[in-house]
Amino acid sequence: MTKRRNDAWLPKWLKAPDAMLQSDSDAKAMLEKYKLPMPNQNLSEVEIGEYIKYFHWADENVEPQQPAAAR
Repeated sequence: MTKRRNDAWLPKWLKAPDAMLQSDSDAKAMLEKYKLPMPNQNLSEVEIGEYIKYFHWADENVEPQQPAAAR
């Protein structure tokens, strides 16, 4: 996640994805690709910070899995 989006973009997306879909080109592109809007989870600032810390940890420590068809 943090390799694709920066620490300025991620909190805005987690805080108000519905608002981002109105004005942000990356958010609009994801909606076009996945056809399903990110729901607003009404996360607190603390929760958002914890998610971002986890995203950084996961990007450094978890190997992406290949789709079943690619195995």
